[in-house]
Amino acid sequence: MSTRRPQLQAGYVLHHRPYRDTSLVVDVFTRTAGRLALVARGARRPRASQRSLLQPFRPLLLSWRLGGGEMGTLTAVEADGYPPGLSGDALMSGFYLNELVLRLLGRHDPNEAIFDLYAETLAALPAGPTAPVLRRFEKLLLDGLGYALPVHETGMDGQTLDPDSRYRFDPESGAWPLAGSEGRGYSGRTLLALARANYDEPSVQPEMRRLLAEALQPHLGGKPLQTARVMRDLTRRGLRQTRSEPSANDSDDKGDPS
Repeated sequence: MSTRRPQLQAGYVLHHRPYRDTSLVVDVFTRTAGRLALVARGARRPRASQRSLLQPFRPLLLSWRLGGGEMGTLTAVEADGYPPGLSGDALMSGFYLNELVLRLLGRHDPNEAIFDLYAETLAALPAGPTAPVLRRFEKLLLDGLGYALPVHETGMDGQTLDPDSRYRFDPESGAWPLAGSEGRGYSGRTLLALARANYDEPSVQPEMRRLLAEALQPHLGGKPLQTARVMRDLTRRGLRQTRSEPSANDSDDKGDPS
């Protein structure tokens, strides 16, 4: 692996964990190099200058050195702006974005479009309901990873989707008229909203959430997302004040937290 030292590249901390006595292993997402695991030496010392910077959601400029192993070494870090003011649902949604990036993007595989999407989504989370923001991120993340959903205004039978009809949705082929024995399916209204990138329509939010969660699940290795589990637990206990969904009762979902 190259020992070249990139100079101050845009990036974000996705996660960090203790390493040895005074250091951290920091999972970062950079625009030019993708996901990296970097050792931040001495970052756990009380007076370490890096300590306050190496936090999720803060835009950073990072330099590192890669050797022959899986982990590199962080050599410099600077703030590149202020973090978005995330709290409540927006904060948990931010952790959900981080978990998706950690689970779905491989290391050393840059994807500038997804990096820009991630940065845009973080900035949008504090501004209003989080559900439309997350649906857009999930849809465009699948597109950016090469798993684009075949969502169109026409079904596989050649007919224009009827908002009031029900359809089976196949992530490989698209929408098919729903037979009576094929379960609940999705409304044409939901599929049309997704095809038109209309993520703000409240009436389709629960179904759009379920569809995108089911589309993401095969790429998550069969393991549920921890952030989604935490948010469902908080909702059940009545501890969550949600501003993101008209309905959060779909406890079968293994996808997003809102």
